[in-house]
Amino acid sequence: MRYGVATLVSILMLLAALALGGAGHGWVAGAFGCLALVPVAFATVTNGLALLPSFKSAIALLAIGLLLCLGVAIFTASVGTEYFHHYMQTSGRAGMVIAGSAYIGWFVIAVLAIIHARRVLRQGS
Repeated sequence: MRYGVATLVSILMLLAALALGGAGHGWVAGAFGCLALVPVAFATVTNGLALLPSFKSAIALLAIGLLLCLGVAIFTASVGTEYFHHYMQTSGRAGMVIAGSAYIGWFVIAVLAIIHARRVLRQGS
């Protein structure tokens, strides 16, 4: 069950990367960042849905994901934010929903995995 959910989340992240890339005319840094977040999201969902999730792994996955997002922000700033703004203007609300669900979605999953792992640790001691 947890691998099925993790696979579904990964497929949605891949589709978001394709949508953000826009055949090379979209927000390319966001698309590559979304591709880099796919294994992080898979591992986060798998850990979060486990019966005994690892607290240290959840913290490490959150840190890795935040570093990837920082890399996307730095890369977007270095090539210029006009690609980002152009993507958001042409895509409108749909573009904001896609980018928001991809980048905020994995963060929410990671935080929930940490909360779940902390609860398991408290009940075990």
